[in-house]
Amino acid sequence: MLACHVERWEGAGVFTHHERVEAVLPEHLLKTNKLNDPEQVMRRSKLARPEPQVSDRELEELAKLGDVGAAAGELRIGNDAT
Repeated sequence: MLACHVERWEGAGVFTHHERVEAVLPEHLLKTNKLNDPEQVMRRSKLARPEPQVSDRELEELAKLGDVGAAAGELRIGNDAT
């Protein structure tokens, strides 16, 4: 059988732990609800992202150059093997 913890609480008499929790619970719920209230929570502002340093056109050109370089490398490897 479990022993029940008994304590004195704010001079109001002897309470078990469960009685104390039940007495304090509504106050804690009100505080928690107030903290979670959407009107009380500060809204985040939108993040300001920096402008891209490379344009889409420049990225496409780099991709094409990479493809040409890879193709040239394959040709060079093919010539070395013969």
